[in-house]
Amino acid sequence: MKYINWIIIASAIALLAFWGFQKTDSPKENGIVDIFEGKIDNTSLEGNILFGNITYDRNCKSVGNGLLHCDAGVKTEKFGVINFDYTHNMSKQPCLVDGDKILLKVKKDKKAYAIR
Repeated sequence: MKYINWIIIASAIALLAFWGFQKTDSPKENGIVDIFEGKIDNTSLEGNILFGNITYDRNCKSVGNGLLHCDAGVKTEKFGVINFDYTHNMSKQPCLVDGDKILLKVKKDKKAYAIR
């Protein structure tokens, strides 16, 4: 019976910790990575996973509801500078910044995810 009580308490603590993690507004505040969804618009790299550094983030324009649409340059060793076109909520996820190190995962139809 004692073990069941400890299991219930441990499960409750884990659930509360997970719920708190999900409610975080800014992933960077808790040491969690930012994931940006967008597309590669200057080349075809379907299926590649690349490491790179942000070299520029420009042409950010409001698209409504607190969202910005931006173009970022990702310098990679294998393909040079790749343009990553993405939309994000500035209040929850600041723009990519020159010098940021990212992992870029390119999917079908030039869809891509940048992980900072």
